[in-house]
Amino acid sequence: MPLGLALHLLVALGMMLAAYATGVVAKLNKFAGCAAGVIINGVVLPVIFMVIPGFGWPFVIAVGPSIFVAATLNMVVALGLHNVSALKKMRHGR
Repeated sequence: MPLGLALHLLVALGMMLAAYATGVVAKLNKFAGCAAGVIINGVVLPVIFMVIPGFGWPFVIAVGPSIFVAATLNMVVALGLHNVSALKKMRHGR
């Protein structure tokens, strides 16, 4: 069963807010920002689907661990790439 446009827009909105919150926290401390990103993406967003009819706990239990692992790997890669000089040049336009 396809999730449809409305659900994809909800996911996109959640990801946008997660990225914004992660960025705000990362400006204070990059490790805290990574932790916030993993918690928001890997725990909070999947749990939000519990209130949508047809999802509930079975959905959260089924997708939660893989989303948490993916969010953790994404943050590890982002943290590892944070100090790559070529990316710094691109980010700062030099």
